[in-house]
Amino acid sequence: TNGRLLTKERVAALKKVGLDYVQITIESPDPKIHNAMCRTDSFDETVAGIRNVVNELYTTTNTTITPANKDTIIDMISFLHKLGVKRFGMNAMIRAGRGVDAEGVTYDELKVLLPQIINEANRLGMEFIWYTPTKYHKLNPVEMGLGVKACSAARITLAVEPDGSVIPCQSYFKPIGNALTDEFPQIWETDLAKHLRGHMFATEKCFKCIQFPMCGGGCPLELACGF
Repeated sequence: TNGRLLTKERVAALKKVGLDYVQITIESPDPKIHNAMCRTDSFDETVAGIRNVVNELYTTTNTTITPANKDTIIDMISFLHKLGVKRFGMNAMIRAGRGVDAEGVTYDELKVLLPQIINEANRLGMEFIWYTPTKYHKLNPVEMGLGVKACSAARITLAVEPDGSVIPCQSYFKPIGNALTDEFPQIWETDLAKHLRGHMFATEKCFKCIQFPMCGGGCPLELACGF
């Protein structure tokens, strides 16, 4: 969520009905950068939403690192810490929606930036979660201490849209069923789900690589866009 509607009253209502996890997207501690990236004047409402929920529900934030906000990423961590956030996530550009044609940061830039993020998170006693599945010969998250990162679509991740449509992950906009009308095994065993779960999108070179069991070939959305 962007958190804009998370008033104290709505947070209390959501908590009452059993919601136990919230992830709020915030793109920069600089209001101008956040608003430009989100294409709306939402910064103040998003920050208010974080304040309202952070002590009531398990709360994380997420930030997409781009050329527009990369210079404010380290400041973002202390900004979140002051809001009471204990854990935050970040990712590189996801090649879906507007991200298909958007400019992303390079692997070389990430290799410099990620250790700085890790150090700042450790300094403040915060948990940092890196989400992006990368080809390990380009960027190895295990070597950075970020853990094994591979495509989780239809493997440990599914997303449900407001109309009940089930998609393999929150960025893979091809429905594999509907949570309101289909049984779970029927959804789980669709051809697309099995294709993604088996990392069948990976290249022949990837399958021969010793790191493939952990790497999985990177993100299928990136491969589909020619990255």
